[in-house]
Amino acid sequence: MIHWQNTGKGFQQMSCDKVTAFPVIRAFYLHEEKRCVLAVDHGGHITIANVMFDKSLANIAQLPPGLRPEQIAVTNSFVTYCSGKEVFVIPTDENSTMSPERLGERNAANSFVRITALNDAVAATLAIGAVYVWSHVSRKGVQGTAFMVHWHKVAPHLALTRFGGLLSAGAEAVLCKFTLSGAGRPNMLPRLAAPVSFSLENVADGDMSFVGITQTFPDVEQVFFTDSVIVTLEKIINFEEDHKRLRFWKRSKSSDLEMQVLESFMVPKDTISITGSEDVSLSDDKVILSIMSCGKVNVWIPCEDGKRFKLDPTRHIDKRYEFHAGSKIHKAMWASAHSEGAGNTDVLIVWSTVDMSEIEVLRANGRARSVEFDGRGHLLCATDRSVRCWMHVAMRFEFVWVVEQPLSVRVSPLGAFAWSGNRVMEFDVETAALKGCFELEAPIRNLIAMSDKDSNLFVVLDTEEGLYCARDFTHSTRSEARPSSVSKTPFASLAPLEAPSRTGARTALRPAAKAAVVRLLDGPCHALPPISHIAPLFIAQCLAPPHQQ
Repeated sequence: MIHWQNTGKGFQQMSCDKVTAFPVIRAFYLHEEKRCVLAVDHGGHITIANVMFDKSLANIAQLPPGLRPEQIAVTNSFVTYCSGKEVFVIPTDENSTMSPERLGERNAANSFVRITALNDAVAATLAIGAVYVWSHVSRKGVQGTAFMVHWHKVAPHLALTRFGGLLSAGAEAVLCKFTLSGAGRPNMLPRLAAPVSFSLENVADGDMSFVGITQTFPDVEQVFFTDSVIVTLEKIINFEEDHKRLRFWKRSKSSDLEMQVLESFMVPKDTISITGSEDVSLSDDKVILSIMSCGKVNVWIPCEDGKRFKLDPTRHIDKRYEFHAGSKIHKAMWASAHSEGAGNTDVLIVWSTVDMSEIEVLRANGRARSVEFDGRGHLLCATDRSVRCWMHVAMRFEFVWVVEQPLSVRVSPLGAFAWSGNRVMEFDVETAALKGCFELEAPIRNLIAMSDKDSNLFVVLDTEEGLYCARDFTHSTRSEARPSSVSKTPFASLAPLEAPSRTGARTALRPAAKAAVVRLLDGPCHALPPISHIAPLFIAQCLAPPHQQ
């Protein structure tokens, strides 16, 4: 037991003593008597004990095993706990005339999951959110009439006040104040930033029965970031709802960790993805898309004041294609992958976000895993069979290359990465030439590339053993990303673009082999680009001499 004292500038530890060899599951401090009470789990039973001046324990009550901390409460005159469908009160005052009482078998379809007590009052909540409050327990016990309120959907956290009030907060993220002599209607206090003290224990244990569910809470399924707004797609855990919630959060310029809710909308339950444009400098890219599994797409646009969002009444996609993957918005274009017929193959549809019309339809040759723009006009699609790349040229998409391997791909203006198992490869988007590779000790599930203030590239990887960060890359603004009066020769493209001054042995970059241009001819003949496209590119990359710098 550790004793802390408030010194005015903070809390200072005064003492630390071992008072029992058994686990202490909860501690109570009774301010009026300046007495500390512990709930100690002995395995076969739980004891409630006073902590004496010599740090010894004096038992005052014995409870059955298996109780959770929130099912026990202690006051100056009694100990109360709830178990199953019953509430028990045990007097601790030697001169008390009250005998141990309990609330009998009521609410057979429910169970009490949380209890609190203060002075001479007891409050307990059922799993469905109903709260019972008993007053004058020392004289009446818990057999008499109880004050009942039922506003919450599931069991909230409770606190009794010294002025005859009840505070409750739970999954609704609202702090409510009830007057026990009133009509059971709450006064809404300022909204909380999040649900109060939720737990994943029931989900982890697989106990999804009615009695086992003790809390409900929102789970963020998808999140999308822009420079000024964060968009989240949320669903409720442990409570069946026919909708999900789409929230827009304003980002703070002073701190990356501060944000404020702008809007909150209910969206259909089968909404599975959200996307938009990270660069909202263009007016056509200031939209957010919410995509349903059936392929229907809704468009969310800023309001006239520029601070809030609303559903666009004119722009949407009503065509029903089974949705598998989608890209971010790039220069008023959005690409999505949908199933084609009964075969295990998808088609890519490129849409204009100006009017949500089709620009072009491309074949993916497999079931799509991801669809991404690299920021420079390249569109990549990774399937369970291959990785394909197209280039946006003259209002249409031209096929560039294919790698007949089932790889996962992540591309951005910072670089292009592919991975399979525990191996990561950096490649050039224009030629599919390998730049470097490294391996981790665990299989990789996802990857993201970022850069710091000094333009140094680092990669964060989500693996089965946790998060990894690869910092042995040296990244600076590359020649493709900036305009240049000197054209980039094919021979220069085969050399390393930027040689790092120092790299780790496991993550060292290596130049692409000169034979990499032959990869233009890889793959089956029916998948090759037209010869009119291959011939000039092959001649330029293999025969043309480099320009003198």
